[in-house]
Amino acid sequence: MLHVFIDTNIFLSLYAYTDDNIEELNKVVKLIQGKEVKLYVTNIVNQEFYRNRDRKLVDSLGNLEKFTTSLSIPRFMEHHPESKEVRQLLKEVSSKRAILIEKARAEIINQTLAADLLFIELRSSGPLALISEEDVEDARKRMERGNPPGKDGSLGDRLNWEHLISKVPDQTDIHVISRDKDFASPMGAEVPNSFLSNEWKTVKKARMFLYDGIKSFVKSHFPDIKLASDIEKILAIKKLVGSKSFDQTHSAIALLAPLSADITGDEASMLFSALIDNSEIHAIAEDTDVKEFYEGLLVDHFSVLSNEDYEAVTAYVEDKVPF
Repeated sequence: MLHVFIDTNIFLSLYAYTDDNIEELNKVVKLIQGKEVKLYVTNIVNQEFYRNRDRKLVDSLGNLEKFTTSLSIPRFMEHHPESKEVRQLLKEVSSKRAILIEKARAEIINQTLAADLLFIELRSSGPLALISEEDVEDARKRMERGNPPGKDGSLGDRLNWEHLISKVPDQTDIHVISRDKDFASPMGAEVPNSFLSNEWKTVKKARMFLYDGIKSFVKSHFPDIKLASDIEKILAIKKLVGSKSFDQTHSAIALLAPLSADITGDEASMLFSALIDNSEIHAIAEDTDVKEFYEGLLVDHFSVLSNEDYEAVTAYVEDKVPF
């Protein structure tokens, strides 16, 4: 499991024009649900998010509001039919723009934007962490000493950092996703600040990693995931392949069965190998759920098997299909 802190500026960037997008945030939600990621969200991040949300949205919406459809056509072109067509098209664009802005404003006021709903889901993925008085005192000392993260006179990032130090288990790497230069080295946006990196190494006996966006984090650790919808399938396959008990096998099959139509040939090959090699699977291959799942897999993907593996698989799954 990866222990992750997402800075407020990353959440707010989802309202602007950046590489991060809703699909990337959706991936993180699925990874948390699949217990691949543990996310730390503090009340400081929550407060800062809502403190800056409206301003960020006004800035983003402003570009569309400033867009003008006015166009002056010289009189010597008026006799061309295209002049009238251009005016009509611009009138339609202006009308559509007004409708779009009205809908966006309603979603902003009601806090029903996709980013709003996903932030709430992420924030609710675990109990919202309250900064302790001890964290406050330690952050104040950090500020007085001029130690990062954070700008002069600011406690925000220092409070988050002190919370991470106190709550992340020892000998556990921390993965920070932030565009804030206070976390980064002048050597690069994804090079951790050497003071913070060395502090984590000294105090927690582990490493600090830094990413300048959610996309960069996901690509570094889950490169095979293209869509958020893939995550549930990938994690279920991983759970079945690595099954350590009959209960885990049944649980993984229950997750995979509805997704069987999306299983690729490479994934099927991996699942067939698991049936052959993992006794926690083939020992209960006659159980209805396991049997039906692998029979369906055989029908769809028997061509990925060699003659030898086909015989091995069908030794556990009796209903053979023509090879």
